[in-house]
Amino acid sequence: MDPLTIALLLKVIALAGSRTTELNVFLLTYDEIIDWFTDHRALMESEKGTFAFTLQQKLAADHYKTIQGFFNEPTHRIVTARSIVSQRVDSKVAAIHTTEELAIYG
Repeated sequence: MDPLTIALLLKVIALAGSRTTELNVFLLTYDEIIDWFTDHRALMESEKGTFAFTLQQKLAADHYKTIQGFFNEPTHRIVTARSIVSQRVDSKVAAIHTTEELAIYG
């Protein structure tokens, strides 16, 4: 794992417990993820080197915790993020996180 990914994971884990908004939903869909990124795209466009990401952890009892946000690579800081706890994820979200917990969106 490259240093950027390690730094991002550590910051997301630390941030997820304290400063994120937590949303509880039954089903997390790909459209919900993209809609949130679209609604917050000004943050990505205002800071050069910022990219969108999701980090997903499988919890007990087949629940999921997905951290979604924007990460600024030059400053190594989270611009904004939210935590989503869901009972299910749709097939697109599942496919994105099949092999990796971290996904970067272009």
